[in-house]
Amino acid sequence: MKMRSVLLVVIGLLCGVTARAADLNIVKKDGTTVVAKNLRRQGDNIIATVEIPGKPGEAVKTGDIGIAIPQIEKIDFPEPSALKTAPDLIVQGKPEDALAQVDQAVKYYEGFRDAPGSWWRQLMLLKMNTLVMLGREKEADALADTMSNLATEPEAQRSAKVLLAAAATRRGDAQKAAEALESVLKDSKKTDVLASAAVYKGQSYLALKDWENALLSFLQIPVLYPEAKELAASSMLGVGRAHFGLEDFTNAKNTFKELIKTFKGTPEATAAKAELELIAKREKALAEPGAAKKDAPPEKESK
Repeated sequence: MKMRSVLLVVIGLLCGVTARAADLNIVKKDGTTVVAKNLRRQGDNIIATVEIPGKPGEAVKTGDIGIAIPQIEKIDFPEPSALKTAPDLIVQGKPEDALAQVDQAVKYYEGFRDAPGSWWRQLMLLKMNTLVMLGREKEADALADTMSNLATEPEAQRSAKVLLAAAATRRGDAQKAAEALESVLKDSKKTDVLASAAVYKGQSYLALKDWENALLSFLQIPVLYPEAKELAASSMLGVGRAHFGLEDFTNAKNTFKELIKTFKGTPEATAAKAELELIAKREKALAEPGAAKKDAPPEKESK
């Protein structure tokens, strides 16, 4: 039983479960700080369990106090471990395991989504991106709708806007999506939002067959946002597809091969293998007699 208890604690830590073992500081706008042993949500109030001073020699007692959210400057929530471990699992080709970890942390923060210092926004964006990687776009779209309706903080609204734009691209409205994502890229100050917007903007440009802008968008991940590891494989796949669209077969093949080598077992690696087959067919077709003349633009008639 002792070993089982230890395992449960370890699993909880890995999954980013944020049940408090240490004190949490609630910094109020009046400059005072409340040290909480535990927190829960009740209406528009945060209920904090605090120690109640007693007489010398008496056992420590605890009680609950309510603090209205508008009175709070920040709650010092520690960063959930899932924000670091889940991207690593995605890179390893284990997005289902990553989703399980993120989901645990999201559940805890649902009650604190609008509390200053909450990690709900970051966790929700990571969850939605992971669902898209798994091909569960409808679930990601539903979460984006929910987030858009519930979010009160600007960056949370932008996070939802990114995924709603991605959904618009899949529905065939890529131009509108690209414009929405451009506004996010101009206004956001958060790296995870900017990185996600860059990837989905690249996908919008792929749909529009604007290969050069697609390439520039996808290349923002390794150049500007290398810490967004969960988006690295998607970005590399997009880079390869943009090169293919530009008929730069050498760079396209090299990119896809590097993707397969670096991100083994990921959905993107599987897609890269299919792209290599398409390139081989295209190169074969171009090598056939008469292909160059057939693919050449029609000559203008002389007057």
